[in-house]
Amino acid sequence: MIAGCAERFGGGALVSDAVPRWFSEHTTTGRMRTKQGYSTPPMPWGLNAGELHKIRTAHPAISDVRELPLPRRRGMYYGTLAPLLGKVPALRNVRPTMTAVARFQ
Repeated sequence: MIAGCAERFGGGALVSDAVPRWFSEHTTTGRMRTKQGYSTPPMPWGLNAGELHKIRTAHPAISDVRELPLPRRRGMYYGTLAPLLGKVPALRNVRPTMTAVARFQ
């Protein structure tokens, strides 16, 4: 998908959020369920924060890949915990990310 966007939309950019691989796996196997019975929809694609550099290899015209800070004031997790997880070496690669991909060629 990323390579297709780079090919078709010259000079454009893409901003996307991604769940980590462990979370993706849990959604596809039905393990993400609340006490009330809600099941998170399947998310078959995941990307660990430490793998963002792999996006650059999706297409030769991709010129920049960088992580964006998560929006503030989005509840306890996004507002407080998520930014802290990025600073803990053992946890920084297993957190959700927001990524900007640019194609300038």
